[in-house]
Amino acid sequence: MALHLLNSEDLRSACRQRLESCELWLRALIHDTLLREFGENYTDTAKIGDLSVFQSKIKERIQSYQNENPSQYPRPVDTLTFEHLGSIIGRDDNYNKFFRASLESEFIFSSKHVKHIVSILAGHRNALYHANSPTLSLHAVEQILCYGNDIIESIKTHYSKMSAQDKFPAPTFTRYSDSLGNVKYLNEIQNHFSLTTKPLFLGDTVRFEVEVDSSYPPDEYTITWRIKGEPVANGYVCELELKNNHVGQKFGLQVDLTSKKDWHRMGGNLDALLTLNYEVLPMPHI
Repeated sequence: MALHLLNSEDLRSACRQRLESCELWLRALIHDTLLREFGENYTDTAKIGDLSVFQSKIKERIQSYQNENPSQYPRPVDTLTFEHLGSIIGRDDNYNKFFRASLESEFIFSSKHVKHIVSILAGHRNALYHANSPTLSLHAVEQILCYGNDIIESIKTHYSKMSAQDKFPAPTFTRYSDSLGNVKYLNEIQNHFSLTTKPLFLGDTVRFEVEVDSSYPPDEYTITWRIKGEPVANGYVCELELKNNHVGQKFGLQVDLTSKKDWHRMGGNLDALLTLNYEVLPMPHI
């Protein structure tokens, strides 16, 4: 880009956009990484040995801002400044344990390199957002656009290589069982089983049960059991008396797992899906 051909306002606008994008990606990286590792209360539980990932002053800031305006700061990281983000990611132990894999493609000189770059960007950001700030030098503009892009692209590359569960952090089923003795341990977002180990008969009452990744609190998702698309039960357990409409070579049971997030991993309103087929014979079980 021929920066010298752009006017001052266009340069400032491009720099603001790059800095804001960089800040959003850093927030996402810290939040998603610590959420997977420590759960929703990671501000207090995230530790390396006995040392907290968050310094006490940062914890105090998070608590104060979230208490005052929880809708504006739904995540702990939303309360933090650019400088705070850099201090968390740039601390040696935090970087080596949690963030190296996300950033080392662009920052080969480890945590000190990252912390230095973020501090430069933070300084430019503070100057840029003052109403009476001087015109940015071309060198400052180049640093904002290039360094900011290095951080963004490195984090984007990290996300692109993650598994679907990590790219879209949402609950998954971990176990399925029924009263016939079938047990399945699950590690995929979508699972299907045809279960024919023991025949089912008209009139039988069968108990079906699922378990969900325990790192997600039960009030953060719903479980819906369906037959032919129609809901028949909610929650971890479905107990069903088999009737004429269930008879067939492939009686189908579907279990939907839906988080209470604004987005869903599988689109629509699904974050994980379990489908099951049983054979149900028409004669009553004697």
